[in-house]
Amino acid sequence: MFRITALALVGAAVLAGCGSAPEAPGAAQALVAGDAQVATLEGNVWQPVDLTGCSVPWGLAVMVEESGISRREFTFTTHGSIQVRQVEVPDDPDTGDAYALAYSREGSTLRVRAGLGIEAWTIRELTSVRLLLEDENGDECWLRRVR
Repeated sequence: MFRITALALVGAAVLAGCGSAPEAPGAAQALVAGDAQVATLEGNVWQPVDLTGCSVPWGLAVMVEESGISRREFTFTTHGSIQVRQVEVPDDPDTGDAYALAYSREGSTLRVRAGLGIEAWTIRELTSVRLLLEDENGDECWLRRVR
């Protein structure tokens, strides 16, 4: 009986770790205990899981990968703007590290003004800790909540 119980516990533990994840185990930053566990876009800081794997404006275009930007953070506001903060390594005081994008949201559709055009993204998943966006071509971008 002990053997069956132990085997069942080990099996459950293995299966619990087998779910598909948008990033490697342990890569996500843990949220501080007590954070609201509400799935909302606005007011949270989101960061691409793979900066070079996401299309603009979330990631980096191939042409600018050598810019030294190591991280980009997006904060969606309730008044229709996305505050973008980018971190460069090494830090370059001559380069602006923050800018804003305009956006609108209708249900699961997110329209972001990027440059002269508007890009439509579909919110495929939104939880309290991660966000999956998909563009019109089917390209996906995973973002994780960092604050």
